Amino acid sequence: MHNPFSAAARSYLKDMTLLASELGFTPTSRARLGAMETGSEPESPWLHLGRA
Repeated sequence: MHNPFSAAARSYLKDMTLLASELGFTPTSRARLGAMETGSEPESPWLHLGRA
């Protein structure tokens, strides 16, 4: 007979792994975030506030 808590723990582990990858806590997701940072960034609208 399987322990019902092991199924719940497996489910939570799956969810936490998914969240960790979305937040950039895994090596693969950090590489994906780094690739996004190297692209051209749009100019900040806050830079022109003092010139208006």
